[in-house]
Amino acid sequence: MGRSNASRSHAATPVWEVTAATTLRNRYMAIFELQLEAVRRPLLASALAGLQDTSLHITAGHHDKLGLAIPREKIPALIALYGGALFTLVTAPPGSVSRDVVQSVVQVIVYGCALHDENPE
Repeated sequence: MGRSNASRSHAATPVWEVTAATTLRNRYMAIFELQLEAVRRPLLASALAGLQDTSLHITAGHHDKLGLAIPREKIPALIALYGGALFTLVTAPPGSVSRDVVQSVVQVIVYGCALHDENPE
């Protein structure tokens, strides 16, 4: 079965996820603004759509390197969850997002928030 909840709480959050939500927050806010603008501009939407396939492959490789057994068919949902969480984190008041907050969000996205009994009867 998967890792226990105890070992999950000690899983390392990759540095890029922390910097995306903290020190690089302006960069990611600009990306979200660009995505919103694409709703009004079909040519921009078309260009950004081409990046989506690339992001799926990059994400799969990233999870493989971390040893996470994420089924390929779940990666689009995982990207959607991460994008929503990142939007929430980068639009939070400056200084309110810490490494611990980011780590908690990442762990919930990857492992879920339900408690799992490792030895169900």
